[in-house]
Amino acid sequence: MGRRKFLEGSAAAAVTGVAAGAAAFGAAPAAQAQSGTRWRMATMWPKTLDSLHGSAEALGRRVTSLSGGSFDLRVTAAGELVPPPGVFDAVSAGTIECGHVLSSFFIGKNPALAFDAGLAFGLNILTNDLIWWVPFTVILWRAAVWHDSQSAVVAAGSAMNSVLGSTGQSLAELSRGQRVLVVFLRHSGCTFCREALSDLSVARAEIEQSGTRIALIHMSTEDDIRPFTEKYQLADLPRFSDPQRQLYQEFELTPGSPQQLLGWKVWWRGMRAALQAGHGFGGIKESMFQMPGTFLIENGQVLRAYRNTSAADRPDYAELACPLPGASR
Repeated sequence: MGRRKFLEGSAAAAVTGVAAGAAAFGAAPAAQAQSGTRWRMATMWPKTLDSLHGSAEALGRRVTSLSGGSFDLRVTAAGELVPPPGVFDAVSAGTIECGHVLSSFFIGKNPALAFDAGLAFGLNILTNDLIWWVPFTVILWRAAVWHDSQSAVVAAGSAMNSVLGSTGQSLAELSRGQRVLVVFLRHSGCTFCREALSDLSVARAEIEQSGTRIALIHMSTEDDIRPFTEKYQLADLPRFSDPQRQLYQEFELTPGSPQQLLGWKVWWRGMRAALQAGHGFGGIKESMFQMPGTFLIENGQVLRAYRNTSAADRPDYAELACPLPGASR
């Protein structure tokens, strides 16, 4: 077999092996505890081999800590769950969720695995780390979103009737007999939320001349949001503090995906809004995952809805304040 054919075949096998391993990684039925998810990670190493088994235990503790305990990665030593040579097969068969092994021990199953463990021109430390950080980043992101969702509370009835604003009225009462443009903000440190307040300040006269009031929904305390509403001359607008996100849920505003919150276009727009437009940066006190949106309501009914497709969306508030005939939620 020629060298080129061998390398081409090995590369194809490596892709197949990685895909199969990724499928096997989530194949075992993970134990569901009240606090989240528990995975078992079997190692090939005895507890006395601290350089290898100890590193696996450190990884398990780190994953559990970063997820706030919602993702519990339990590490077991060689032979406690499966014999050392059987770890690879146990993960592939779905008996356990994941394993900590030296892949070159299993080149008899797939020669391409040699490229993962020290073969000349194989994966180096950087490429190996990049490959494994992808699934672990996904795990940690999902665990963080799950942990964040626990702070949200589903209202017993309609949040539009039960959550009271700065005027002492609910949204349903505020919209009785008049149109209200309801603007949902993200956390108080969000650059795009400051940009949104600036845009509302510019469009406010046009919106109110059309007979529409503006109301702000936020997750912050009044003390945290007040400096921003005062800065953009919006301190007199009705505000609804909703840290439990009951209104966000009722209006079907969900947590954002990594692309919606951290995509390169979001970063680019954020830098321009913060530095070029002067809206600056801020710390995160509330949920960083919550997506914003804007709704036009009247008599407690939604006439028009705009749910952001990314954190960087910049809707035309004056246009949203004028509903199209027949527009619905």
